[in-house]
Amino acid sequence: MRWVSLLPAATAWIKTLGQTRRLIGRSHLDDEDPQVRHLPACTHYTIQASRESWESFLSPFPIDIGTLATLKPDAILTAFQSPIPDLDERAAIQALQKAVGYPVQVFSCHADSWESYRSQAQKLGQVLENPTLLQKLLQKAVGYPVQVFSCHADSWESYRSQAQKLGQVLENPTLLQKLLQKAEKRREKLLKASASLPSVSALVVSPMQTAGLVQVHGSWAAYFAPWVKMSLAVPIGPFQNQVVRLERLLELDPEVVILSHPEASLRKAGQMLATWSRQPAVQSLSAYRRKRLYAMEGLRALFWTGPDLIATAEALYEILHTPTHRFNQHLGLLWAPLL
Repeated sequence: MRWVSLLPAATAWIKTLGQTRRLIGRSHLDDEDPQVRHLPACTHYTIQASRESWESFLSPFPIDIGTLATLKPDAILTAFQSPIPDLDERAAIQALQKAVGYPVQVFSCHADSWESYRSQAQKLGQVLENPTLLQKLLQKAVGYPVQVFSCHADSWESYRSQAQKLGQVLENPTLLQKLLQKAEKRREKLLKASASLPSVSALVVSPMQTAGLVQVHGSWAAYFAPWVKMSLAVPIGPFQNQVVRLERLLELDPEVVILSHPEASLRKAGQMLATWSRQPAVQSLSAYRRKRLYAMEGLRALFWTGPDLIATAEALYEILHTPTHRFNQHLGLLWAPLL
């Protein structure tokens, strides 16, 4: 089965499950990955021009339909976005089928809880274990039907369920079981380490084009906040966003400020942080004076559900509680201080 990935987190899933050799297309944000950057990009950078509603639902970034139709992959791995009024999943699938010129099979692994994630995994497992349905699926594959899967999740529970489903789809369930078992052990270790620690006031932000404004991100940080004793200076839910003025940020004055963006690698986030921190208002923050400003990976950590999701929680723990520890595992990989 030949795959196309529409975001780096999806690429990470395919690589983790040993299917890199079957990847024939990538997202535009995979250009820093030496293993896949030679592949054609099937998405574009986010643009201000409006997109078709079905495309906005099926992919976080604009899709290069022409490249997709030329490659004719057997499957696409993506992350479905928030529901759109007056557009259901079936209508979105039909629109994609029409756009690429051949049938598209769409399986979403998006979930908003551990329970729903597991439920979806079980349903997909039943389909794949049904010889009749599987035979029909393979018959369609001869004519290049595209199956679209989503690796997005917005809770630890949905992450585990999605991982199980992807293990079935990508034909490596044993590897996924080992990954989940290790992740659960790391989760228990993290919760134990955080249990007796005080909460740290923090925010995840990204600067906006309009001067004096920042966007506060809930992301996975809001979900993991109780795990790592992170007190959100702006009450916000997972994957929600809120625009605030810099003056308001100064009033809140969190102990820690993390700069990250859904389309920024750690390197790019570091560059954004260096530029943003030159503003006098930012330099008035306690986090700046106490050297508690950090950049964090957005492509593989805070905003998307990659195979090593627990690493995001571990990185947040390191930032909040052990920023100067010499053995921090994710320093330089998922986060870095302002230099």
